[in-house]
Amino acid sequence: FLSEEISNLMEMICGEASDLETCSDELSSLAPPPGVEFTIPGDSNMSGQTAIVSCLEAVCTVAIPGGLWIVKGYWVWQGLTNPLAVMRNFLIVVCWTILVVCLGRLAPPIRTFRKMYTRAMLPAAISDAASFIAAGDAQVENRHVGKDKDDEDAAESSSEERENEALHDKLIHVAAQSENGGMAPMTAFEPRIFRNPLECTWLKLKELALSVHGLALLALGSEIRVHYSERETEEDKKEVARNIEVLKRCSSALMKDEDFSVVASTTEPNDRTDEENGDEAETFSFFALHLSRVASAVQSSTSIWLDAMHHPKYTGAKDAATSYLPWIMGPVTIVKVMMMNLLLPFQPKKWNLRAAAMAVKFALGATILVICSVYWV
Repeated sequence: FLSEEISNLMEMICGEASDLETCSDELSSLAPPPGVEFTIPGDSNMSGQTAIVSCLEAVCTVAIPGGLWIVKGYWVWQGLTNPLAVMRNFLIVVCWTILVVCLGRLAPPIRTFRKMYTRAMLPAAISDAASFIAAGDAQVENRHVGKDKDDEDAAESSSEERENEALHDKLIHVAAQSENGGMAPMTAFEPRIFRNPLECTWLKLKELALSVHGLALLALGSEIRVHYSERETEEDKKEVARNIEVLKRCSSALMKDEDFSVVASTTEPNDRTDEENGDEAETFSFFALHLSRVASAVQSSTSIWLDAMHHPKYTGAKDAATSYLPWIMGPVTIVKVMMMNLLLPFQPKKWNLRAAAMAVKFALGATILVICSVYWV
């Protein structure tokens, strides 16, 4: 990069002697060590600066003293082929990196995480919860019947206990995994480019995951009634069986990715009024009522999710911005943190030990980088 600057300087010193060897001979007589100072001509980055030219035995050395003008130049000089345009070229590289990272997230694999989560993980969780509740309901009935078990019944009971233990472990995992929406926010990085890229679907999936979380907790809590609850009434049995059927159909609809009209046509609608619900509070047990509410939440969130998958629609600029906000915020947050550190001295309300440590670390890092750039080049 400096070859042009040196060529202009040597042309100014040597005049018409453009041959390098001839010019070096003249410089050897004009600029013996420790050298002679010349002002660099032209309108380049180095113009106006003092260069010290020293020649000995046809070997010339050009030295340009450093200073704050170099630090200033690192911030204001430009040119992709200019190695001294540090700041501008750094920002260009950062912007291109952010763009590549963001565009990379727009190209999901053939089998997306959304497909695995909504057609495998959530349906399996709903099905396991329904099976666990049904098994508990059967155990409650057997406990109150109190019939003697023969060897065959004992072996069958032992097998059912092992299955229930496996379901119990799965539900614990589901309850812990689906808390706060589980993995639903991760699907924000898989916009539906060929269906409706402007529709925000990950929030609807989050509601479905939260309803499954409530169902898993209810199923785990239902284990208590196996040992302590009274015998269920016929109304309780019918209500529990109806809600288990609703949950199984929701699981099947999610697994097969069916239009919710199929689910709605094969499940009994829960369209009771508040007055009827009040009457049911005196008819059904607490568990039956709680299961009914949780099953209704799962059915409603399943309906909303499947409707969004099969009938995509534009829901407004706010939802469109929300759909792309998560994958934009990652790269932007890095730049935001850097800018906030620069503003900390002017925000006394945010002064604390952590903020002071971050500011000191940022300042020391920037200082070390400048020193290295100036004195190690």
